[in-house]
Amino acid sequence: MEEQKKNKSGFSLIEAVVVLFLFGFIGVMTLESYTAFRTNNNIYLARFEIISTLRRAATKSMAVSEDSAWGVNLANDRLIIFKGSNFNLRDINFDEVHPLPSQITISPGGDIIFNKFTGQPSSPVSITLSSNNSHAEIQINQKGFIAY
Repeated sequence: MEEQKKNKSGFSLIEAVVVLFLFGFIGVMTLESYTAFRTNNNIYLARFEIISTLRRAATKSMAVSEDSAWGVNLANDRLIIFKGSNFNLRDINFDEVHPLPSQITISPGGDIIFNKFTGQPSSPVSITLSSNNSHAEIQINQKGFIAY
């Protein structure tokens, strides 16, 4: 008698498990890369927004817009350009609010006031932006030069 050869087709359980493991591994690596990209992108966008806002406030002070000094209030979720030399005594009708990504932490918070005519800050400032393991710094020297 002649033995009949069986035609085997399909995947074994081990092959299926290996393929699922590889897809899972690729998925996890992709997710980690995407998360890191998103964090870095949020820091970049927040840094750009802060620098633009600081330059706008300095320009308004140099132009003596509304015959006043101008400042920027830094908080973790937003920036406010305000008229005056004190955030608490400001005229809220002139506020310009700029939202920031909620995942970003800004330190130190508070106010940066730019002097009338010169547009120089009242004191040098170093701002640190951080989120997870990423961070960036913005430096403002006594002359108002912004380095990042």
